Amino acid sequence: MGDDLLLLGPEGDRLDALAAMHGVVAGLALALAKRLATCGTRRMRRQARAFVALATALARGFYRRDEPDFEAEIAPALVELMRWAGAQEREGVRHESLVKIPAGWPLRGLAINPAALALAAVMRLRHALQENLINAGEPDPRRAAQLRVIRNIEAEVVVIAQDIERHAITAMEALRRVRKSLAAAEGALEPADIAALLGDEAAGGADAGLGAVA
Repeated sequence: MGDDLLLLGPEGDRLDALAAMHGVVAGLALALAKRLATCGTRRMRRQARAFVALATALARGFYRRDEPDFEAEIAPALVELMRWAGAQEREGVRHESLVKIPAGWPLRGLAINPAALALAAVMRLRHALQENLINAGEPDPRRAAQLRVIRNIEAEVVVIAQDIERHAITAMEALRRVRKSLAAAEGALEPADIAALLGDEAAGGADAGLGAVA
């Protein structure tokens, strides 16, 4: 299964919704692969295939995010893969048992939709920034400013995630809103910032930023 999983490298270290979602789903895929290496059911294997397909599609979507056909062709395919992957939880493994859910998680479980996946990545980055400031030993105005930006993004994405959780918006609308929210703040953190903050938290011992394995 691992051979079929397309992972983003350093190019995913940016405030990009597709990169963020990819990192969380790839983490789910790799965590489930570890379980399947020792034991597993047919339903778990189907769930793993869904995660691999979605993570790979998100990585490819990241590379094609500026193409004219993204909204009409790529985005609907991503949303449908999310629906399929999310449905596997009913007979497979609960998502919360596969990846670390950030403290203070505001939703009911980890749904496989654009807002919930992006929120998991953004909250992870916010926690990393907070820890960095606490451990710095002296005030760091640059990191403090970055934390304010990420907190604002998190607040926006929480609203989107809650809207989709109560079926007030579609997954396609959530994807549009999440992409817009993160893109508006992309310059607030450089790729080197994200890599430095998140690089030591990767699953499986590999370095990971916002778009790599969570």
